[in-house]
Amino acid sequence: MRIVHLDQRSSEWLELRRSKIGASDCAAILGKSRYKSPRMLWKQKMEGTSTPMNPAMQKGIDLEPEARLYFEQKFGASFPSSVALHDEYSWMMASFDGFNAERDAVLEIKVVGKKTFEEVEKGIIPVEYEWQVQHQMCVSGAGMALLAFYYKTEDELKAIEVGVGRDEAMIAELVEKEGAFYHINMLGYIEPEASDMDAIERKDASWYALALKYRGVKERREALEEEEKSLKEMLIELAGGESCQGYGVRATRYQAEGRVDYKKVPQLEDVDLTPYRSAASFHWRITSLP
Repeated sequence: MRIVHLDQRSSEWLELRRSKIGASDCAAILGKSRYKSPRMLWKQKMEGTSTPMNPAMQKGIDLEPEARLYFEQKFGASFPSSVALHDEYSWMMASFDGFNAERDAVLEIKVVGKKTFEEVEKGIIPVEYEWQVQHQMCVSGAGMALLAFYYKTEDELKAIEVGVGRDEAMIAELVEKEGAFYHINMLGYIEPEASDMDAIERKDASWYALALKYRGVKERREALEEEEKSLKEMLIELAGGESCQGYGVRATRYQAEGRVDYKKVPQLEDVDLTPYRSAASFHWRITSLP
């Protein structure tokens, strides 16, 4: 790989990311991203826009140096951040949270919330992260990636790492599809086909009125749900471990059976469940955008 001496998040780095294919782009190109379609990525590349910063993203940026130090101390090795281009594919770049040539490993830090951290503890890794580190191993030539998950609140700190080995089949697929996206869609300025994630931008008065009313109702409902949750917790604490009722409210203590994790049932491991699925159907999901 060829090191590019740029500060990550500088204007020069942002321009390089816009003109190349980075590790955070590959999941969208391969149709593996939960948040971004190939068309959405293409528009960002062509228009020079970026994903708006949200509190979770800012927290990840703020805690990354602290998390890197934590894992460096744990591993007993230095993993400095760097930016690099692939030796052969000049359109392929990677911004490493950390790279150690002696360990033949890249370090990818994920500052996550409680739900994601608990899933990782159970061995459930978001698929886009797996593709991301394969891209990084492709650029660097490394044989291993350390996916480092860091969860921190005012009262709690948890960290766990997952080793991911180099997968030549995955790398071959991402090189093929990323290369096609770069040469056909970016250089050829051809917009990818729309997917279910893509939407028509509405700016008419009718949509504006309903959207404004919907967001207001949603915000009030969420506030009431949060208040309801707090009151439930207070009632449970007041019940003192016994079922209680009064003034039209009953707090019932009961035991529920644990949920079955069908993915862990060995008899179902090689069973094709497709014949048992109902027919596919269209559904609607309404989302409030930032």
